[in-house]
Amino acid sequence: MKKSKTRRTYKREQRYFSEDFRRARVKEYEEGQTTVREICRAYKVSHTSVYQWIRKYSAHYQKSIVKVVEEKSETQKRLALAKKVEDLERLIGQQ
Repeated sequence: MKKSKTRRTYKREQRYFSEDFRRARVKEYEEGQTTVREICRAYKVSHTSVYQWIRKYSAHYQKSIVKVVEEKSETQKRLALAKKVEDLERLIGQQ
């Protein structure tokens, strides 16, 4: 006979941290009073959540600016290449 394994499922407690609480933890972190790891351990919250708080509430955090530099559009590049191929074919034909 096969023994069936029973799985135990644990229901995770859903918690809500107020905005004031989150801002206070971010302020502590910015002032060097605590680390992300210490906040995670003390309040049993994931480091992902703490970093999200930092991105959202930190006065020092700024999103990086992405600047896309393109010399020419794809259509212009394609036309330039086609013209170059035409010129090269003409040179080969002359020889």
